[in-house]
Amino acid sequence: MTTWRKLAALLAAILLTIGLAACGDDDDDDTAVGADDTSETTEAEGDHDEEMDEAMEGNPCAPDAPDDALPPAEELDADATPVTITAKEYEFVGADALAAGGTFGVTFENDGKEIHEFALSRLADDETRPVEEILASGEEPEMTEVAFGMACPGESTTFNAELSDPGRYVAVCFVPVGTTAETTEEPSGPPHAMQGMVAEITID
Repeated sequence: MTTWRKLAALLAAILLTIGLAACGDDDDDDTAVGADDTSETTEAEGDHDEEMDEAMEGNPCAPDAPDDALPPAEELDADATPVTITAKEYEFVGADALAAGGTFGVTFENDGKEIHEFALSRLADDETRPVEEILASGEEPEMTEVAFGMACPGESTTFNAELSDPGRYVAVCFVPVGTTAETTEEPSGPPHAMQGMVAEITID
């Protein structure tokens, strides 16, 4: 579903399972979304683009969806702090635990009736606008990928998240409103993030 990737391009970073279009150069150490600082990064992003294009051609939570339609769950690091984050319409419950900073082994549970994702990124140090303003602007801010997970209704996934560097971290869900496991047409509703499904974590 190409709409999902277009919505994700608004705020979600290039993640291990999502590729986004290039947005410009970045002279800082942090890699901006789609930055073309290195050919290695560009090649990796291209691979992710192709993988997500294939995965999102149909509803990844449909009963007949292939086993690899969703990003695979990660094996949690043994020394990571275990955290459970629950998604429902339209909020993340438990994401505030990440404010402690460090390495987390996240179990992402979908307790809603719609498909949900947890796209976590670290905003660039010079990005001072409130998240609501960034969303309303329609602009893609500079950010660095941190973690990503997507879960079907009633299911869960796992991933590791490193929040050791000081700064502003933002988690969003860009799945369109009304997207359930039964959805058969490309969704056209607003992204969940526009309904308040956003979590901001500040690490001092």
